[in-house]
Amino acid sequence: MADEQGSLDLSLSSFIGAAKPDLKPTQLVVVEEKLGKVGVTNVQELAHALRGRNERSLNNRLRAVGEKCFTSETLSALRQRVREESSLRRSRRQPSDSSRGEGIGAMPTSKEGMLQSLEDLGLEVSRCQVREMRAMLLEARRLSSLQRPDLAAEVRGRLGRNPERSTSSEELIRQLLEASFPDALEPRATAEFERSKSDEEDCFTFEILTPSPEALSLSTLFLNSEEELRGQCKARGLWTDGLESKSKGFLALLLKMESRREYLQSLPQVQD
Repeated sequence: MADEQGSLDLSLSSFIGAAKPDLKPTQLVVVEEKLGKVGVTNVQELAHALRGRNERSLNNRLRAVGEKCFTSETLSALRQRVREESSLRRSRRQPSDSSRGEGIGAMPTSKEGMLQSLEDLGLEVSRCQVREMRAMLLEARRLSSLQRPDLAAEVRGRLGRNPERSTSSEELIRQLLEASFPDALEPRATAEFERSKSDEEDCFTFEILTPSPEALSLSTLFLNSEEELRGQCKARGLWTDGLESKSKGFLALLLKMESRREYLQSLPQVQD
């Protein structure tokens, strides 16, 4: 069993505490209970949940059981901690001569496959066309096969600056990709996260339990099955016997209206 778990020997609370060092013990308990409601009881399950897409994403799973969502800053901090833990990284190609050809693997053809491949490289994509996503993945794979001195040379040549010696290869790759695809990558919350550790405010519980700032869209909701939409209606307290005969489109519209209402309620109230 120890071999299967690798070198990782952290409880879920310790892992989350490392990602968010300002979290108090009582707040850790709240977060663990929150994750437990969607079946996340250990670090491996958390890492898997953070990689989920669409209806399997962590926040959508929380919504489905009536829980409020994690903020994007908190999700980024948790994902960054997953990437830092070597035993949680997915197997990645090695740039050795013997394995270079077979380690790269076939280029995924689906959008979902490309998103997953980019995420395996530690890159989260925001709005991006499939053609641009494919180009980004090709470039990311090329850069990942380079040694750090070669990456530093590309940064100097393309970006016109000398990278600091302490800058990791992953960060150099990200800088190069951000220059080539400026609007495609999700912004990193690392700087904001570092500031939060020294801020005078200590409101982690409020922050982590804040609802997602965006209402659900119909395109996102239609990725769910009709049965899953019914389950979400029940979780939000919208269920009545009359909904048994309603169509998938009606259920999706009902959930969109409810999420819109929650979104409006989450906005700060303007005082006259």
